[in-house]
Amino acid sequence: MQITYTAHAWADTSYGRTVDQTLSGNAQPMLSNQGPGEGCYFEREGYAHIGIAQVTVEVSSPDQIVMDQIKGLNAQLASVRAESQQKENAILLQISKLQALTMY
Repeated sequence: MQITYTAHAWADTSYGRTVDQTLSGNAQPMLSNQGPGEGCYFEREGYAHIGIAQVTVEVSSPDQIVMDQIKGLNAQLASVRAESQQKENAILLQISKLQALTMY
């Protein structure tokens, strides 16, 4: 299945990049649903509006979408576990330091 939509294309001109790099295909344009005069992020950051893009998305199968969602949730779970482990370790370190003070 395919989804097709229209978006505004913006060229990133920061850090020495030029519009010509995007026009020649050496840099990928940024896409936004907002165009010039609508106050979008790219306009506020000084990007150059270079035109309208017709974007076609090849949609994965429902099974693949679910598998990718599960992968994303597993990555999120790993991140939460790592953050929790860091907090636990910090608390255990504080406990150890307090216990060491009372040993004298």
